[in-house]
Amino acid sequence: MVKLYLSELEGSEDKRKFEQIYQHYRQRMYSAAYGVVHNSDDAEDAVQDAFEVILGKLDIIRDVYSDETWGYLFVVVRNKAIKIYNKNKNRKDRISEDYNLLADLTEEVQDVESHVLQNELSDMIAHCLLELPERCRTVIYLHYCNEMSYADIGKVLDITESNARQIARRGRKLLEGKLKEKSDIYE
Repeated sequence: MVKLYLSELEGSEDKRKFEQIYQHYRQRMYSAAYGVVHNSDDAEDAVQDAFEVILGKLDIIRDVYSDETWGYLFVVVRNKAIKIYNKNKNRKDRISEDYNLLADLTEEVQDVESHVLQNELSDMIAHCLLELPERCRTVIYLHYCNEMSYADIGKVLDITESNARQIARRGRKLLEGKLKEKSDIYE
């Protein structure tokens, strides 16, 4: 796949830079996308879409191995994954409704329903995360999913470590409220 991308670039310096980015960040980008879409095919699509964007923006990447570069790549791939997630959401809702119709069938089907309910809970959490303000969502994702320190998050987002902590605290509180609100609906 990298050869296809490289064929679109003209300068050898751009080809070298892109190949370094691809080799160094591809797996991390996939993990970030998978954290949003929870599907390997969709995560792969998000990564490919992100690399197409990056092809046109190589000039803004100065240091391939910097936290700022990872922050930029993370935002691009996450945004692509969110678009795919939203596009597929209606399809997933229909599938979930179909599974709920099978609840009264055999024990095997009841096991499937249990699995669907777990997925719905995961989807509810993911949906609540997507409802958070972008900055809160980004800080929470970087800290909890990518295990970045608040100091590193501050560097990536060009804010202080203290501000990153405050944004995370506010985001957690908002997330807790949204989850409580959603769980009240199901009671």
